[in-house]
Amino acid sequence: GSVGPTGRLLVVGEVTEAALAEAFGEQAAALVAGGVDAILVETMIDVEEARVAVRAARACAQVPVACTFTFERSAAGAYHTIMGVAPAAAARAALEAGADIVGTNCGRGVADMVAIVRTMRAAAPDVPILVQANAGLPDAAGVYPETPESMVAHVPALVRAGAGIVGGCCGTTPAHIRAIRRVVDRIREGR
Repeated sequence: GSVGPTGRLLVVGEVTEAALAEAFGEQAAALVAGGVDAILVETMIDVEEARVAVRAARACAQVPVACTFTFERSAAGAYHTIMGVAPAAAARAALEAGADIVGTNCGRGVADMVAIVRTMRAAAPDVPILVQANAGLPDAAGVYPETPESMVAHVPALVRAGAGIVGGCCGTTPAHIRAIRRVVDRIREGR
């Protein structure tokens, strides 16, 4: 079950932590009642909101809780959320809040994810790392540029960097997921 950001910022007082906890708890409880196998707190940009969401999910769920963040690359080449949080700090914060799995999703495409995963792996050496990249950024017509073939070209590097779970976000199709699965299966089989 997916739990996304609220779009309201704690840092500027648009919402309180208590209000976030109540909303995230209600959503997580509904997902659990619906029979989810796991809860994915995803597309987070604010570490504090992510912590609240993970804690709320953990409080009502006896299922694995994952937490992924969306990162941008600065002109200097460093990755951070739009709130300025680096991948290592984001991973540590999610784990401290009770996440079982950490990672990254959305973004500008799969190629950027390799460096993000490497950084998260260094910060969380024993935790599963989840990657769900966009199929690039859509053009004005809403078409995503990355094909299944162009996305899977990066999957071996993602796995070498430390990704243990690889999927797709915006713009990916069943064909993308099937192609990713084939590559991951080949890697697991040592081919």
